[in-house]
Amino acid sequence: MVILPVSILMACNKSTTNFNSPDPNGNNTVQSPIPDKKVSSAVQGIILDETNKPVAGATVKCGELTATTDANGSFLFAKVNANEVAAVVTAQKTGYFTGVRTFRIATPDKLQFVRIQLLPKKSVGVFDAATGGTITISNTQFTFVAQQVLGADNKPYAGKVSLFYAPINPERADYADIMPGDLRAINKNNSLTAIQSFGMMALELQSESGEKLHLDTSKSVSFKLPIPATLKSIAPDAVPLWHFEDSSRVWREDGSATKTGDSYTGTLKYFTTWTPALSFNTVNFRVTLQDANGTPLPNVSLSFKGGIGHPSFGYTNENGVFAGHISKNETLTLMVSNGCNTLIESRIIGPFQDSTNLGVVRLNPLTERYLHFSGVVTNCSKAPVKNGAVFITIDGVEYRSPITEGKYAIGIIRCNTDNTTAHFKAIDTDTNKSVPSDMTVTPKDYIKDLLACDLTSAE
Repeated sequence: MVILPVSILMACNKSTTNFNSPDPNGNNTVQSPIPDKKVSSAVQGIILDETNKPVAGATVKCGELTATTDANGSFLFAKVNANEVAAVVTAQKTGYFTGVRTFRIATPDKLQFVRIQLLPKKSVGVFDAATGGTITISNTQFTFVAQQVLGADNKPYAGKVSLFYAPINPERADYADIMPGDLRAINKNNSLTAIQSFGMMALELQSESGEKLHLDTSKSVSFKLPIPATLKSIAPDAVPLWHFEDSSRVWREDGSATKTGDSYTGTLKYFTTWTPALSFNTVNFRVTLQDANGTPLPNVSLSFKGGIGHPSFGYTNENGVFAGHISKNETLTLMVSNGCNTLIESRIIGPFQDSTNLGVVRLNPLTERYLHFSGVVTNCSKAPVKNGAVFITIDGVEYRSPITEGKYAIGIIRCNTDNTTAHFKAIDTDTNKSVPSDMTVTPKDYIKDLLACDLTSAE
Protein backbone atom coordinates (compact mmCIF):
# COMPACT_ATOMS: atom_id res chain seq x y z
CA MET A 1 0.00 0.00 0.00
CA VAL A 2 1.35 3.42 -0.97
CA ILE A 3 0.39 6.67 0.68
CA LEU A 4 1.35 10.03 -0.74
CA PRO A 5 2.95 12.72 1.42
CA VAL A 6 0.39 15.23 2.62
CA SER A 7 0.80 18.96 2.89
CA ILE A 8 -1.33 19.54 5.94
CA LEU A 9 0.07 18.44 9.27
CA MET A 10 -1.83 16.23 11.60
CA ALA A 11 -3.07 18.01 14.68
CA CYS A 12 -0.09 18.24 17.00
CA ASN A 13 0.66 19.24 20.52
CA LYS A 14 2.11 22.73 20.26
CA SER A 15 2.99 22.88 23.91
CA THR A 16 6.65 22.62 24.79
CA THR A 17 5.83 21.18 28.19
CA ASN A 18 8.46 18.63 29.12
CA PHE A 19 7.35 15.08 29.68
CA ASN A 20 8.26 13.21 32.85
CA SER A 21 10.02 9.88 32.93
CA PRO A 22 10.34 7.43 35.80
CA ASP A 23 13.81 6.92 37.21
CA PRO A 24 15.34 3.44 36.83
CA ASN A 25 14.32 2.50 40.38
CA GLY A 26 10.73 3.55 39.86
CA ASN A 27 10.79 5.70 42.98
CA ASN A 28 9.93 9.07 41.48
CA THR A 29 9.79 10.96 38.23
CA VAL A 30 12.54 12.93 36.55
CA GLN A 31 11.53 15.73 34.21
CA SER A 32 12.99 15.48 30.74
CA PRO A 33 14.24 18.63 28.94
CA ILE A 34 13.03 17.23 25.59
CA PRO A 35 9.93 19.06 24.24
CA ASP A 36 6.94 16.77 23.72
CA LYS A 37 5.83 18.19 20.39
CA LYS A 38 4.52 15.61 17.91
CA VAL A 39 4.24 15.91 14.15
CA SER A 40 3.07 13.69 11.31
CA SER A 41 5.83 11.90 9.46
CA ALA A 42 6.70 8.86 7.35
CA VAL A 43 9.45 6.53 8.52
CA GLN A 44 11.13 3.57 6.85
CA GLY A 45 14.28 1.61 7.43
CA ILE A 46 16.32 -1.56 7.43
CA ILE A 47 16.95 -3.93 10.34
CA LEU A 48 20.23 -5.88 10.16
CA ASP A 49 21.92 -8.58 12.23
CA GLU A 50 25.47 -8.60 13.59
CA THR A 51 26.84 -9.60 10.17
CA ASN A 52 24.95 -6.79 8.39
CA LYS A 53 22.45 -9.22 6.86
CA PRO A 54 18.72 -8.37 6.76
CA VAL A 55 16.60 -9.51 9.70
CA ALA A 56 13.19 -10.75 8.56
CA GLY A 57 10.30 -11.01 11.00
CA ALA A 58 11.54 -8.36 13.43
CA THR A 59 8.87 -6.35 15.26
CA VAL A 60 9.35 -2.63 14.66
CA LYS A 61 7.53 0.15 16.51
CA CYS A 62 7.26 3.88 15.93
CA GLY A 63 4.76 6.06 17.75
CA GLU A 64 1.60 4.00 18.17
CA LEU A 65 2.27 1.83 15.11
CA THR A 66 3.82 -1.62 14.73
CA ALA A 67 5.23 -3.34 11.64
CA THR A 68 7.08 -6.54 10.77
CA THR A 69 10.20 -6.55 8.60
CA ASP A 70 10.11 -8.36 5.26
CA ALA A 71 12.77 -10.58 3.66
CA ASN A 72 14.90 -7.48 3.01
CA GLY A 73 14.74 -6.48 6.67
CA SER A 74 12.64 -3.50 5.54
CA PHE A 75 9.74 -1.74 7.21
CA LEU A 76 7.64 1.31 6.32
CA PHE A 77 5.33 3.53 8.35
CA ALA A 78 3.58 5.60 5.69
CA LYS A 79 2.08 7.96 8.26
CA VAL A 80 2.88 8.14 11.95
CA ASN A 81 2.76 10.71 14.75
CA ALA A 82 6.13 11.05 16.46
CA ASN A 83 8.13 13.46 18.60
CA GLU A 84 9.57 16.07 16.27
CA VAL A 85 12.96 16.41 18.00
CA ALA A 86 13.24 12.88 19.39
CA ALA A 87 11.31 10.40 17.27
CA VAL A 88 11.96 6.78 18.21
CA VAL A 89 12.04 3.50 16.29
CA THR A 90 12.53 0.24 18.20
CA ALA A 91 13.23 -3.20 16.75
CA GLN A 92 12.83 -6.51 18.56
CA LYS A 93 13.74 -10.04 17.51
CA THR A 94 14.16 -13.15 19.64
CA GLY A 95 17.83 -13.71 20.42
CA TYR A 96 18.77 -10.02 20.16
CA PHE A 97 18.90 -6.99 22.42
CA THR A 98 16.24 -4.43 21.53
CA GLY A 99 17.53 -1.99 18.92
CA VAL A 100 16.62 1.67 19.36
CA ARG A 101 17.11 4.64 17.06
CA THR A 102 16.30 8.17 18.20
CA PHE A 103 16.33 10.90 15.56
CA ARG A 104 15.10 14.36 14.65
CA ILE A 105 12.37 14.60 12.01
CA ALA A 106 13.96 16.85 9.39
CA THR A 107 10.68 17.80 7.68
CA PRO A 108 7.13 16.79 8.70
CA ASP A 109 5.37 14.39 6.32
CA LYS A 110 8.54 13.54 4.43
CA LEU A 111 9.93 10.02 4.33
CA GLN A 112 12.71 9.60 6.91
CA PHE A 113 15.18 6.69 6.78
CA VAL A 114 16.79 4.82 9.71
CA ARG A 115 19.04 1.78 9.93
CA ILE A 116 19.38 -0.43 13.01
CA GLN A 117 21.86 -3.25 13.52
CA LEU A 118 20.78 -5.63 16.27
CA LEU A 119 23.18 -7.00 18.88
CA PRO A 120 23.00 -10.75 19.54
CA LYS A 121 21.88 -11.59 23.06
CA LYS A 122 24.22 -14.36 24.21
CA SER A 123 25.00 -15.71 27.66
CA VAL A 124 28.63 -15.00 28.57
CA GLY A 125 28.62 -16.66 31.98
CA VAL A 126 26.58 -18.12 34.83
CA PHE A 127 26.78 -17.49 38.59
CA ASP A 128 24.84 -18.54 41.68
CA ALA A 129 22.48 -15.82 42.88
CA ALA A 130 22.83 -16.93 46.50
CA THR A 131 26.60 -16.46 46.64
CA GLY A 132 27.34 -14.03 43.79
CA GLY A 133 30.42 -14.39 41.63
CA THR A 134 32.67 -12.88 38.98
CA ILE A 135 32.21 -13.29 35.22
CA THR A 136 35.12 -12.45 32.92
CA ILE A 137 34.82 -12.03 29.16
CA SER A 138 38.25 -11.37 27.66
CA ASN A 139 39.29 -8.14 29.44
CA THR A 140 35.75 -7.27 30.58
CA GLN A 141 34.65 -8.23 34.08
CA PHE A 142 31.52 -8.11 36.25
CA THR A 143 31.41 -8.98 39.97
CA PHE A 144 28.12 -9.76 41.73
CA VAL A 145 27.57 -9.95 45.49
CA ALA A 146 25.38 -12.45 47.33
CA GLN A 147 21.57 -12.22 47.03
CA GLN A 148 21.79 -9.27 44.66
CA VAL A 149 19.48 -10.63 41.97
CA LEU A 150 15.69 -10.29 42.26
CA GLY A 151 12.85 -11.99 40.45
CA ALA A 152 9.65 -10.47 39.09
CA ASP A 153 8.22 -10.52 42.64
CA ASN A 154 11.16 -8.33 43.83
CA LYS A 155 12.29 -11.11 46.15
CA PRO A 156 15.81 -12.57 46.12
CA TYR A 157 16.15 -15.10 43.31
CA ALA A 158 17.51 -18.54 44.25
CA GLY A 159 19.28 -20.36 41.47
CA LYS A 160 21.68 -19.95 38.58
CA VAL A 161 21.75 -16.62 36.76
CA SER A 162 22.92 -16.05 33.18
CA LEU A 163 24.58 -12.77 32.23
CA PHE A 164 23.82 -11.55 28.72
CA TYR A 165 26.36 -9.00 27.49
CA ALA A 166 27.18 -7.31 24.19
CA PRO A 167 29.96 -4.74 23.70
CA ILE A 168 29.53 -1.72 21.43
CA ASN A 169 32.83 -0.34 20.14
CA PRO A 170 32.77 3.32 18.96
CA GLU A 171 35.72 2.55 16.67
CA ARG A 172 33.51 0.42 14.40
CA ALA A 173 32.53 1.78 11.01
CA ASP A 174 28.90 0.71 11.65
CA TYR A 175 28.84 2.13 15.18
CA ALA A 176 26.06 4.59 14.29
CA ASP A 177 23.76 1.72 13.32
CA ILE A 178 24.51 -0.33 16.45
CA MET A 179 24.46 2.05 19.40
CA PRO A 180 21.05 2.96 20.88
CA GLY A 181 19.63 6.47 20.55
CA ASP A 182 21.61 9.16 18.76
CA LEU A 183 24.14 10.17 21.46
CA ARG A 184 21.96 12.94 22.84
CA ALA A 185 21.98 12.83 26.61
CA ILE A 186 20.65 14.45 29.78
CA ASN A 187 23.32 15.42 32.31
CA LYS A 188 23.11 15.54 36.10
CA ASN A 189 21.79 19.11 35.89
CA ASN A 190 18.91 17.81 33.74
CA SER A 191 20.19 19.73 30.70
CA LEU A 192 20.29 18.33 27.20
CA THR A 193 23.78 17.62 25.89
CA ALA A 194 25.53 14.94 23.81
CA ILE A 195 28.20 12.38 24.60
CA GLN A 196 31.38 10.87 23.17
CA SER A 197 31.57 7.24 24.25
CA PHE A 198 34.65 5.33 25.39
CA GLY A 199 32.87 1.99 24.92
CA MET A 200 29.34 0.72 25.56
CA MET A 201 27.92 -2.42 27.16
CA ALA A 202 24.42 -3.87 26.81
CA LEU A 203 23.51 -5.97 29.86
CA GLU A 204 20.66 -8.25 30.93
CA LEU A 205 20.09 -11.04 33.45
CA GLN A 206 17.99 -14.18 32.99
CA SER A 207 17.08 -17.21 35.04
CA GLU A 208 17.66 -20.79 33.91
CA SER A 209 14.08 -20.84 32.60
CA GLY A 210 14.50 -17.61 30.62
CA GLU A 211 12.79 -15.28 33.11
CA LYS A 212 14.13 -11.73 33.01
CA LEU A 213 15.74 -10.82 36.34
CA HIS A 214 16.87 -7.51 37.83
CA LEU A 215 19.20 -6.17 40.51
CA ASP A 216 18.59 -5.12 44.09
CA THR A 217 19.51 -1.43 43.78
CA SER A 218 20.77 -1.29 47.37
CA LYS A 219 23.77 -3.33 46.16
CA SER A 220 26.23 -2.65 43.34
CA VAL A 221 27.81 -4.69 40.55
CA SER A 222 31.48 -3.86 39.97
CA PHE A 223 32.64 -3.74 36.35
CA LYS A 224 35.77 -3.37 34.26
CA LEU A 225 35.37 -2.26 30.64
CA PRO A 226 38.37 -2.03 28.24
CA ILE A 227 38.98 1.31 26.56
CA PRO A 228 38.99 1.06 22.72
CA ALA A 229 42.52 1.04 21.34
CA THR A 230 42.41 4.35 19.44
CA LEU A 231 40.88 6.16 22.43
CA LYS A 232 43.30 5.03 25.14
CA SER A 233 45.65 7.99 24.76
CA ILE A 234 42.89 10.56 25.16
CA ALA A 235 40.76 8.76 27.75
CA PRO A 236 40.48 10.93 30.91
CA ASP A 237 41.33 9.55 34.35
CA ALA A 238 37.66 9.87 35.34
CA VAL A 239 34.52 10.23 33.25
CA PRO A 240 30.77 10.32 33.94
CA LEU A 241 28.75 7.13 33.49
CA TRP A 242 25.57 7.25 31.40
CA HIS A 243 22.73 4.76 30.98
CA PHE A 244 20.30 4.56 28.08
CA GLU A 245 16.92 5.56 29.47
CA ASP A 246 13.96 3.46 28.37
CA SER A 247 11.40 6.24 28.79
CA SER A 248 13.04 9.17 26.97
CA ARG A 249 15.21 7.01 24.66
CA VAL A 250 18.23 9.24 25.27
CA TRP A 251 21.24 8.80 27.55
CA ARG A 252 21.18 10.01 31.17
CA GLU A 253 24.15 10.74 33.43
CA ASP A 254 24.30 8.32 36.34
CA GLY A 255 27.55 7.91 38.26
CA SER A 256 31.20 7.91 37.21
CA ALA A 257 33.98 5.59 36.07
CA THR A 258 37.71 5.62 36.85
CA LYS A 259 40.54 4.82 34.45
CA THR A 260 42.46 1.80 35.72
CA GLY A 261 45.23 0.81 33.33
CA ASP A 262 43.63 0.39 29.90
CA SER A 263 40.10 0.01 31.29
CA TYR A 264 37.37 1.96 33.03
CA THR A 265 36.07 0.60 36.32
CA GLY A 266 32.99 1.50 38.32
CA THR A 267 29.74 0.19 39.76
CA LEU A 268 26.19 -0.31 38.46
CA LYS A 269 22.93 -0.71 40.38
CA TYR A 270 20.72 -1.86 37.50
CA PHE A 271 21.22 -3.29 34.02
CA THR A 272 20.51 -1.60 30.69
CA THR A 273 23.04 -0.20 28.18
CA TRP A 274 25.84 1.80 29.82
CA THR A 275 28.78 3.90 28.67
CA PRO A 276 31.61 5.92 30.22
CA ALA A 277 31.56 9.10 28.15
CA LEU A 278 32.43 12.78 27.97
CA SER A 279 29.69 15.30 27.27
CA PHE A 280 29.81 18.32 24.97
CA ASN A 281 27.53 21.22 24.07
CA THR A 282 25.67 21.06 20.76
CA VAL A 283 23.93 23.23 18.22
CA ASN A 284 21.16 22.22 15.84
CA PHE A 285 22.40 21.58 12.32
CA ARG A 286 20.70 21.21 8.95
CA VAL A 287 21.99 20.47 5.45
CA THR A 288 20.49 19.40 2.10
CA LEU A 289 22.41 16.96 -0.11
CA GLN A 290 21.93 16.88 -3.89
CA ASP A 291 23.78 15.40 -6.84
CA ALA A 292 25.44 17.58 -9.47
CA ASN A 293 22.10 17.93 -11.32
CA GLY A 294 20.20 19.11 -8.26
CA THR A 295 18.43 15.79 -7.57
CA PRO A 296 18.00 15.14 -3.81
CA LEU A 297 20.10 12.34 -2.28
CA PRO A 298 17.90 10.40 0.16
CA ASN A 299 18.94 7.77 2.72
CA VAL A 300 22.56 8.97 2.75
CA SER A 301 24.60 8.52 5.94
CA LEU A 302 26.18 11.58 7.56
CA SER A 303 28.68 11.56 10.40
CA PHE A 304 30.57 14.40 12.02
CA LYS A 305 34.10 13.71 13.23
CA GLY A 306 35.49 15.94 15.95
CA GLY A 307 38.58 15.98 18.11
CA ILE A 308 37.94 12.64 19.81
CA GLY A 309 35.68 10.75 17.46
CA HIS A 310 32.21 10.77 15.93
CA PRO A 311 29.86 12.71 18.19
CA SER A 312 26.77 12.59 15.96
CA PHE A 313 25.21 10.69 13.05
CA GLY A 314 22.12 10.51 10.88
CA TYR A 315 20.50 9.89 7.49
CA THR A 316 18.96 12.25 4.95
CA ASN A 317 15.22 12.12 4.28
CA GLU A 318 13.48 11.80 0.90
CA ASN A 319 14.40 15.41 0.04
CA GLY A 320 18.05 14.88 0.92
CA VAL A 321 17.67 16.85 4.15
CA PHE A 322 19.48 15.99 7.38
CA ALA A 323 18.56 17.63 10.68
CA GLY A 324 20.36 16.82 13.91
CA HIS A 325 22.92 18.04 16.41
CA ILE A 326 26.65 18.69 16.13
CA SER A 327 29.26 19.81 18.65
CA LYS A 328 29.37 23.53 19.38
CA ASN A 329 32.45 25.69 18.68
CA GLU A 330 34.42 22.86 17.10
CA THR A 331 35.84 22.40 13.62
CA LEU A 332 34.37 19.16 12.26
CA THR A 333 34.81 16.84 9.33
CA LEU A 334 31.46 16.15 7.63
CA MET A 335 31.62 12.66 6.11
CA VAL A 336 28.99 11.45 3.66
CA SER A 337 28.70 7.68 3.09
CA ASN A 338 26.41 5.18 1.47
CA GLY A 339 24.63 2.41 3.38
CA CYS A 340 27.73 0.18 3.22
CA ASN A 341 29.95 2.73 5.00
CA THR A 342 31.71 3.59 1.75
CA LEU A 343 32.85 7.22 1.92
CA ILE A 344 31.42 9.42 -0.84
CA GLU A 345 32.85 12.77 0.19
CA SER A 346 34.18 14.64 3.21
CA ARG A 347 34.67 18.31 3.94
CA ILE A 348 35.59 20.59 6.82
CA ILE A 349 32.77 22.60 8.43
CA GLY A 350 32.43 24.89 11.42
CA PRO A 351 33.01 25.91 14.06
CA PHE A 352 29.41 26.99 14.77
CA GLN A 353 28.22 28.93 17.81
CA ASP A 354 24.50 28.81 17.01
CA SER A 355 22.01 26.70 15.10
CA THR A 356 23.11 26.47 11.47
CA ASN A 357 21.56 25.62 8.11
CA LEU A 358 24.41 24.84 5.73
CA GLY A 359 22.01 24.98 2.78
CA VAL A 360 22.46 22.85 -0.33
CA VAL A 361 25.63 20.81 -0.73
CA ARG A 362 26.09 19.15 -4.13
CA LEU A 363 28.03 15.90 -4.37
CA ASN A 364 29.27 13.55 -7.05
CA PRO A 365 28.03 10.13 -5.86
CA LEU A 366 30.08 7.04 -6.59
CA THR A 367 29.08 6.31 -10.19
CA GLU A 368 29.44 2.53 -9.79
CA ARG A 369 26.76 2.60 -7.08
CA TYR A 370 24.51 5.46 -8.21
CA LEU A 371 21.20 5.13 -10.05
CA HIS A 372 19.46 8.23 -11.37
CA PHE A 373 15.92 8.07 -12.74
CA SER A 374 14.06 10.88 -14.46
CA GLY A 375 11.32 11.29 -17.00
CA VAL A 376 7.83 12.48 -17.85
CA VAL A 377 4.62 11.20 -16.23
CA THR A 378 1.45 11.37 -18.32
CA ASN A 379 -2.20 10.62 -17.59
CA CYS A 380 -4.83 8.69 -19.57
CA SER A 381 -5.16 11.62 -21.98
CA LYS A 382 -1.40 11.58 -22.61
CA ALA A 383 -1.16 14.96 -20.90
CA PRO A 384 1.51 15.66 -18.24
CA VAL A 385 0.37 14.82 -14.71
CA LYS A 386 -0.02 18.03 -12.71
CA ASN A 387 -0.21 16.61 -9.18
CA GLY A 388 1.20 13.35 -7.93
CA ALA A 389 4.33 11.43 -7.10
CA VAL A 390 6.59 8.65 -8.36
CA PHE A 391 7.60 5.78 -6.07
CA ILE A 392 10.53 3.48 -6.77
CA THR A 393 11.28 0.48 -4.54
CA ILE A 394 14.74 -1.11 -4.69
CA ASP A 395 16.15 -3.68 -2.24
CA GLY A 396 13.01 -3.29 -0.14
CA VAL A 397 13.54 0.47 0.34
CA GLU A 398 11.12 3.02 -1.08
CA TYR A 399 12.25 6.24 -2.79
CA ARG A 400 9.85 8.90 -3.95
CA SER A 401 9.72 12.15 -5.87
CA PRO A 402 6.94 14.68 -6.37
CA ILE A 403 5.78 15.19 -9.94
CA THR A 404 6.55 18.77 -10.96
CA GLU A 405 5.13 20.01 -14.27
CA GLY A 406 4.80 16.40 -15.40
CA LYS A 407 8.42 15.50 -14.53
CA TYR A 408 10.18 13.58 -11.77
CA ALA A 409 13.77 12.79 -10.72
CA ILE A 410 15.07 10.31 -8.14
CA GLY A 411 18.67 9.57 -7.11
CA ILE A 412 19.56 6.30 -5.37
CA ILE A 413 22.92 5.32 -3.89
CA ARG A 414 23.07 1.55 -3.44
CA CYS A 415 25.43 -0.65 -1.48
CA ASN A 416 25.77 -3.13 -4.30
CA THR A 417 26.76 -2.77 -7.93
CA ASP A 418 24.91 -5.82 -9.29
CA ASN A 419 21.68 -5.87 -11.26
CA THR A 420 18.46 -5.55 -9.30
CA THR A 421 14.75 -5.08 -9.88
CA ALA A 422 13.24 -1.62 -9.56
CA HIS A 423 9.50 -1.40 -8.89
CA PHE A 424 7.90 1.80 -10.27
CA LYS A 425 4.57 3.37 -9.44
CA ALA A 426 3.43 6.79 -10.66
CA ILE A 427 0.30 8.20 -9.05
CA ASP A 428 -1.92 10.98 -10.39
CA THR A 429 -3.63 12.39 -7.28
CA ASP A 430 -6.15 14.38 -9.34
CA THR A 431 -7.61 11.17 -10.80
CA ASN A 432 -6.33 8.65 -8.24
CA LYS A 433 -4.92 6.54 -11.05
CA SER A 434 -1.62 4.69 -11.30
CA VAL A 435 0.19 1.98 -13.23
CA PRO A 436 2.92 -0.15 -11.60
CA SER A 437 5.84 -1.47 -13.63
CA ASP A 438 9.15 -3.27 -13.06
CA MET A 439 12.52 -3.21 -14.76
CA THR A 440 15.98 -4.66 -14.18
CA VAL A 441 18.50 -1.91 -13.46
CA THR A 442 22.19 -1.48 -12.81
CA PRO A 443 23.87 1.72 -11.56
CA LYS A 444 23.63 4.38 -14.31
CA ASP A 445 21.42 7.24 -15.52
CA TYR A 446 17.96 6.22 -16.74
CA ILE A 447 15.34 8.25 -18.57
CA LYS A 448 12.09 6.41 -17.95
CA ASP A 449 8.72 7.89 -18.82
CA LEU A 450 5.79 6.64 -16.76
CA LEU A 451 2.02 6.39 -17.14
CA ALA A 452 -0.54 7.13 -14.42
CA CYS A 453 -3.72 5.69 -15.81
CA ASP A 454 -6.21 2.81 -15.75
CA LEU A 455 -5.60 1.34 -12.32
CA THR A 456 -7.04 2.93 -9.20
CA SER A 457 -4.43 3.55 -6.50
CA ALA A 458 -5.05 1.78 -3.19
CA GLU A 459 -4.67 5.09 -1.34
